[in-house]
Amino acid sequence: MGLRKKNNQKRYQQRLIAKAKRNIKKLNRLAKAKTPGQTLHDTMHRRKEA
Repeated sequence: MGLRKKNNQKRYQQRLIAKAKRNIKKLNRLAKAKTPGQTLHDTMHRRKEA
């Protein structure tokens, strides 16, 4: 196997891991209750949940 193919595989795996970590962080963030400051910010900027 050539070096380019190996490097591309390595980069691909790193991207997959990074994406999974981002998704986990996003889920954790959504699971938490919002602080009063966040709800105030959302109402001021008209971001109300339907």
